[in-house]
Amino acid sequence: MTIKESIPIFEIEQELKGNTPKTIRNYREIVTRFADHLKDKDLEELTFQDVNNYHLHLRKKGISNKSIQTYIRHIKFYIKTMYEQKHIKEKWYDDIKVPKANKVAIEIMSDDEINTLFSSFDNSTVGIRNKAICMLFLDSGPRKSEIEQIRLKDINFDEKYIVLRGKGNKQRIVPFGLNTKKALLQYMYKRTPKNPKEEMFFLDKQGHGLSSNVIKMMFQDLKMETGIIRLHAHLLRHTFATNFLINDLGDIYQLSRLLGHTSSKTTEIYLNIAANTQFIRRKKGISYLDTIL
Repeated sequence: MTIKESIPIFEIEQELKGNTPKTIRNYREIVTRFADHLKDKDLEELTFQDVNNYHLHLRKKGISNKSIQTYIRHIKFYIKTMYEQKHIKEKWYDDIKVPKANKVAIEIMSDDEINTLFSSFDNSTVGIRNKAICMLFLDSGPRKSEIEQIRLKDINFDEKYIVLRGKGNKQRIVPFGLNTKKALLQYMYKRTPKNPKEEMFFLDKQGHGLSSNVIKMMFQDLKMETGIIRLHAHLLRHTFATNFLINDLGDIYQLSRLLGHTSSKTTEIYLNIAANTQFIRRKKGISYLDTIL
C-alpha cells in the first residue's frame, strides 16, 4: 500500500477520534504533499531518513519554522497511526524530532482600538452580526472555528454562557457579560435564516450557517474600515486571555479551561503578556468588555 492509498484509512481513524473536518483536511493536505515529495512511496519502504530529508527540503524552500513544526508533527502522527494499524512494522516514528518553532511576540488590542472597532459597525443585519461576533471573541475567547459552530440551543441567555465545541469535538462552557448578551440578543432578533429549522446561530447573507471563509473576510473588511491592519480573529482571542489575567478574573488553570487548552503550559504565554502590561485592573467577577463599554 502506498502513502496516498493509506490516506482514506487514516482519515477514518481521525473521524473516529472526533476530529473536525477542518483538522482532517489539514492532515490530508500535509500527508499528500509528503507523498508527492516521495513519489508516493510504499508504506513498507518508508524510513526515518525520508522524514528527515523532507524536513530539509522544507527548510530549503524557505518554509517558516512554525509551518515546518506543523508539517513534521502531522507526518509523525500519521506514521504513528499507520504503525498502530499494522501497516508499518517498525516503531521508528518515536525517533522523529518535531522542531521547535521560533517564539513570536503575542500582541493584544488596546482599549482605544477596541472602541474604534465597535464604533465601525452599522445597524445592518451584517453589522449587528459582526459586532456580536467580535464581542464574543473579546468576552469569551473562542476560536474562529468554534464561533462558526455555535447553534441557537448552545446559548443560555439567562445564565449568560455558551457551549462551545473545540478541537476533537470536545465541549466546554464559557461565560459572557451583559454587553455581549445584549449584542447576541439584538442579532438573534434580526437574523433571517433561509430554512426556518436552521440550527446555526450566526448566518451568512444568504441565511445559511457561516462557512469557514466568512469570518476571515469579515476581518479583512474591518482592517480597512478601522485602520487596524493587524486585526484578525486570534488577536481578539489573545486580548481576551490577557485581560482575563490582568483583571484578576481567575487563575491560569481557569483560563486554560476557558480557552480549551489541553495543557495549562500552552496558556502560560499569557502570564508574561499580562505581567508586562502597564495598567493592571483589579475588578473581580465582571467581564472585561463591561469595564470599557
